[in-house]
Amino acid sequence: MNLYSEYISDDEKKQFFDKGIIIFDTSSLLKLYTYNQETALDILEKCAHLFKGRMFLPDQVRYEFEKNKEKVVEKPIESYKKILGHNEPFHKIKKQLMI
Repeated sequence: MNLYSEYISDDEKKQFFDKGIIIFDTSSLLKLYTYNQETALDILEKCAHLFKGRMFLPDQVRYEFEKNKEKVVEKPIESYKKILGHNEPFHKIKKQLMI
């Protein structure tokens, strides 16, 4: 069941994908950091191929991306540190198990 079928015809969808301008938002670009490098590059290459010459990146999105990318990159690193025992409770358990 297509929730938007009464609003957008199949022909309109085809025109959108064939001729529409794609405008990325900040979260869609930051989401790429949650994938491994190969997957992220694959997504970008496919978008570049499918929407060649029709992609637009607003200055505000670029600003927000630059402002927030370091936080997004650091988030999994902090999670791994916790897993590896850099947080106190886990470190105590790890130490007890090694005795």
